[in-house]
Amino acid sequence: MKITTWLALPCRVTVNGVLETSRQTLLLAMLVLGPITAMGAERYALVIGNGAYEYIDALGNPPNDVRLVAERLRGVGFEVALIVNGNKRQMDDAARQFARQLDDAGRNAVGLFYFAGHGVAYQGENWLIPVSANIREAVDIEYETLSANKILGLMESARNATDIVILDACRNSPFRSFSLSGTRAISVGMRRMDAPAGSFIAYSTAPGQVAYDGAGDYSPFAEAFAAEINAPGLSISDMMIEVRRRVKETTEGLGNEPQTPWDASSLTGRFSFNPGSAARQGSGNPAPVPAGPPIKVMTQPNDAATSAVDGGAEFSVTPEQFRGFVSNDTDVFEKPDRLSQRYRRLAVGDVIRVTGRVDNRLWYQVELEGGLTGYASMPAIQRL
Repeated sequence: MKITTWLALPCRVTVNGVLETSRQTLLLAMLVLGPITAMGAERYALVIGNGAYEYIDALGNPPNDVRLVAERLRGVGFEVALIVNGNKRQMDDAARQFARQLDDAGRNAVGLFYFAGHGVAYQGENWLIPVSANIREAVDIEYETLSANKILGLMESARNATDIVILDACRNSPFRSFSLSGTRAISVGMRRMDAPAGSFIAYSTAPGQVAYDGAGDYSPFAEAFAAEINAPGLSISDMMIEVRRRVKETTEGLGNEPQTPWDASSLTGRFSFNPGSAARQGSGNPAPVPAGPPIKVMTQPNDAATSAVDGGAEFSVTPEQFRGFVSNDTDVFEKPDRLSQRYRRLAVGDVIRVTGRVDNRLWYQVELEGGLTGYASMPAIQRL
């Protein structure tokens, strides 16, 4: 039986409509001009991220998100075709060629489609919006955008056994900058899709809700998803539990309630991005260390904010000292970045000392036992 896996995320790779892949120009020519052969690989992904919209509100993070996800997919054996800022013709052509590639690859192949950008629910379907879409009336949606149902149908028609579809397309209303005739027929967020037998559907947030774009370079969901994709031995369902925990922690306090990724499954088989040993938990960094003594604080704060470098971008740390407790499980990282090395996990109720805060970010600086400095999420730490 064919296994179909859906993941749907909030609104969010080719650069300016150009395909980005490990084979670059050669694969672009193959995508546009002729069938793509399997080339010995068993995992294939088509990743599309749109942000530079011409007629509706632009999005900043989708290109960053999909490049990050594509990189992590390559790391677990996917051959990735990446489109950034694609128009409708490019998206249509790429989807059809991708389906032919999966069909040629045969039953053992895995196909993954990932879209990040604006999307809307309309007339009972979810629609993915190209950067060139000029939508002035609700009826234009059917002609200017690409149906997610069509993508699923193309993949279902191929001979490969396992499909994964990821929709990161429910951030905010793309039509908020102007009045759109017929908006009563358009729903907020993505519409819930029934999971056919042997399928897995996940959204970066609950159906009908919008997700936070994030204050950094990546959305909370994309950052968490990319961090967990290499987790050894985790099924996709278990991986999504870790993603959900990370996203809820990151978005605590950003709105009325934290963002909660949602999924429904009717899988009849087990899928793992990284089928390796399950001896380690989560993102593949060292397993969490059981809670120990309270974290020690530096004896004296610095006189002025200190600066550090995070992936080439500077951030500043303002000295601050207080004693607090952990209100929900949280990790301590090497940098104020969930993709950096994870030092350990703090459990609910742990008493800690904070040595600083990272300016303009939701992170505290803490000192671990032995003088090791790390960073923990601000929302998880409460003052005593």
